[in-house]
Amino acid sequence: ILRGVELELGRGDRLLVTGRNGAGKSTLLKLLAGLVPPSEGTVRRLGTIGLAALDGRLYPGLTPREHWRFAAEVRGLAGELPDRFGLADALDEPAAALSSGQRSRLRLALAAGHAPDVLLLDEARRWTRRGGRSWTRSSRSNPREGRS
Repeated sequence: ILRGVELELGRGDRLLVTGRNGAGKSTLLKLLAGLVPPSEGTVRRLGTIGLAALDGRLYPGLTPREHWRFAAEVRGLAGELPDRFGLADALDEPAAALSSGQRSRLRLALAAGHAPDVLLLDEARRWTRRGGRSWTRSSRSNPREGRS
């Protein structure tokens, strides 16, 4: 799907990748996040990366609090789920019982809550409609735009 892609992102950079369905946007993000290996060429990652995808997997029986603690333990972090993600009323509900907006906010919290050097948002425009509006509004000034 992708050919001849050369990209360098640094801390604090913002890039919006747009294009038609099947153009390779999600594939590019998965490559950047290290979820899939390139079929040829290399991908170098320096620093931490967070990926928020609308189809990102959650454990249905775990609560947002338990998801956060699990992610924090794996990453060697401490602290509670930040309030800014709007999940305070659902911290102890299993993920299977959360609304789609709450599940989206949980995915965003898991990707962004540890302040990664690079944050990747798959289907970024949907995050502003799925409960991440206030968070993404304050975090997205001056995106660099590119087309796939």
